[in-house]
Amino acid sequence: MTSRHETDIYPMEPLPDNHITEPMTRIDPEMNNRTLFPSARECLFAFTAILLLLLVIYGSSFRAPFHYDDYVNIVDNPNIHLRDFSLHSLRNVLYGKKPNHTWDTRPLSYLTFALNYYVGRTDVFGYHAVNFAIHYLSSVLLFFLLHLTLAASFAVRDDPKHVYSLSLLSTIFWATHPIQVTAVTYIVQRMTSMAAMFYLMSMLFFALYRLTAGKRQKIIRLALCILAGILAMLSKENAVMLPVSILLYEMLIIQGPGPNPGPKKRNGAIISLLVIITGMVVLACILTTPSAVFNGYQTRYFTMQERILTEPRVILFYLSLLVYPVSSRFTLLHDIELSRNLLTPWTTLPAIVLVMSIIPAGLYLSRKHPVISFGILFFFLNHLIEGTVIPLELIYEHRNYLPSLFFFPIFIIMIFRLLSRIPGTGTIPVLCFFSGIILLVSQAHTTHMRNYRFLSGVRLWSDNIEKSPALSTPYLNLGRSLWEIGLTEKSMEALNKAEALNRFNNTIQHRTLIFNKALYDAYITRQYRKAGEAFQKALLINNGSPAIWAELSRIHLILGNPEKAMDLAGHALSFWPDNPDLLFVKTMILFKTGRLEPALSEITKMIELYPDHPKYQILMAEIHRGKKDRENP
Repeated sequence: MTSRHETDIYPMEPLPDNHITEPMTRIDPEMNNRTLFPSARECLFAFTAILLLLLVIYGSSFRAPFHYDDYVNIVDNPNIHLRDFSLHSLRNVLYGKKPNHTWDTRPLSYLTFALNYYVGRTDVFGYHAVNFAIHYLSSVLLFFLLHLTLAASFAVRDDPKHVYSLSLLSTIFWATHPIQVTAVTYIVQRMTSMAAMFYLMSMLFFALYRLTAGKRQKIIRLALCILAGILAMLSKENAVMLPVSILLYEMLIIQGPGPNPGPKKRNGAIISLLVIITGMVVLACILTTPSAVFNGYQTRYFTMQERILTEPRVILFYLSLLVYPVSSRFTLLHDIELSRNLLTPWTTLPAIVLVMSIIPAGLYLSRKHPVISFGILFFFLNHLIEGTVIPLELIYEHRNYLPSLFFFPIFIIMIFRLLSRIPGTGTIPVLCFFSGIILLVSQAHTTHMRNYRFLSGVRLWSDNIEKSPALSTPYLNLGRSLWEIGLTEKSMEALNKAEALNRFNNTIQHRTLIFNKALYDAYITRQYRKAGEAFQKALLINNGSPAIWAELSRIHLILGNPEKAMDLAGHALSFWPDNPDLLFVKTMILFKTGRLEPALSEITKMIELYPDHPKYQILMAEIHRGKKDRENP
């Protein structure tokens, strides 16, 4: 005799390919597609509400300038300065910011930056528009996935009409939270938001694949799930946890942690998961080299052990930001004390114990509260890549963009279940509703103010200094921002403060400080020998900056040593053959040494590549004047 559930999942009568059934052990037998998916009217309201809220909050940020890592990845990165769609240009894009002609691990992100550059060069509006669109689409995908997940679980089975409101509310709290600002307004962190967008898309297609009975539709949706997963991985490496997230979703939401769901309900699930996991592992092996990853500790001021001990405190700090999002607690660069051992600082051991307690608690809740359990485990799982052994910076707010996707349903479901058990006339639910509105408005205002900080480099880094006054890097970046607006003396004051503090995140930042101070000597005080010594010192710390090689070469040219200048420029060009700074210095050397024809040939190529740069036009005019003077002495 066939059981009722088996009949619901695998009916005897043939169905069309696009028929959706409910192969979940946690689905109420009376639930149907209308319950699982929002109506067209509900979708229209949700999409419009999310869009309007995000436009109000993020609208002013569309003119925020480039900041910090935007320069090395976009503004000063010739690899993504796409001017045509030739094979050579597209191949350079795939190198990302790497000079040695090896593919970057985030080629899709760099491709989108290149397309932005092709359309609008360095006009920030286009970059922000794409980032906003990604954030909005991620919000829409999250709404759909949450609606399906809540409807397909027992979390709200007693009152399924609240599925829509709970899904929308959770999505809005996530989308408008100030912790997401650095993943949206900070342009280069499109890598994070785009990876999360495809991550969500892959999970949604997997859920739809598991809800589909028709073979053709199952194949299409599984293929789309795998494709979206690959695109997520090509956007940022932390998407490698996607197969594990899908496995968790299968176990907690699709099958449920209850009694044996029967072999037919697992039909195809194990095979499809193995296919996804295998594909991700192969892609990860292609894109990354473990030895190269761990070599990153050579440029850090902390060890692997110190990072592993510190990260539990960082994770708990992230959780506190999500729960208590006030403006004074958010900044781009946080100052956190390193955990040298289990007792230094004293919060290290308690943090480890607390984190190791929350994870088992999430597992314990899986039977009765699968969505809450999934949200807890999803958060910690998706912090594994950036929150354990890989030698990245210790703390960044944007790393919560992906892990926090299922964070807000945890509290909203808990509050809903609590209110549903309180008898009364409805006063308490009304009070909770207005309290929620106040919280949402307050959170949105904080997000808006965080975006206001990004409208100016001086404003952003001054705010960062106020919140992390003991760090050198905010002063270093403030110095750059002041230099760019012509306040050179104030710039030097900021750089001197950075040097006095001597608290950098890595050796590259220390090198940048020396380089920036050398620029002051080279261009303001014109102490060329002092500047040359500083440039040389910067290269000894880390020789991976073409700008330093170009400036050192220029200094040797000024000091009357063109042979040395050409040797330096030629050596650097062997690593960065398309770098505009190095090409410009090479052309200057040719011009100053009287080799006018080669100089003219070089500057013509440069103007073809960079037609909007005035200094190239000026140099070309000088070369033509030199040729004219030679022809007519």
